[in-house]
Amino acid sequence: MVIKKRIITIITLTLMPFALFSQASSIMKMMNKGEYDKVLPKIEETYGKDTLNKDRLNLLYNYYISDKNIDRDSLVALSYAQQYNKIDKKNPISTSELAKSD
Repeated sequence: MVIKKRIITIITLTLMPFALFSQASSIMKMMNKGEYDKVLPKIEETYGKDTLNKDRLNLLYNYYISDKNIDRDSLVALSYAQQYNKIDKKNPISTSELAKSD
């Protein structure tokens, strides 16, 4: 019984990143379709308050920077980009032009 639980735990932890990636992909598709009213609740449902999650920060950055979004706010987007850049130093989001806009 203990072995079954360990195997299930290992499988779950192995597949979890793939599930989150597919969630991020589906949220990006929602943004591409212009369904911005559904994006924030979906991010909250998927990632909760995990402020150190790169996917969450990237999604929130894309949400607030999009020209199609009526809730566009470049200062909020800048904040999420800076938080993202603290975690991912290899592929940072460029913030130089973002700070000058709006």
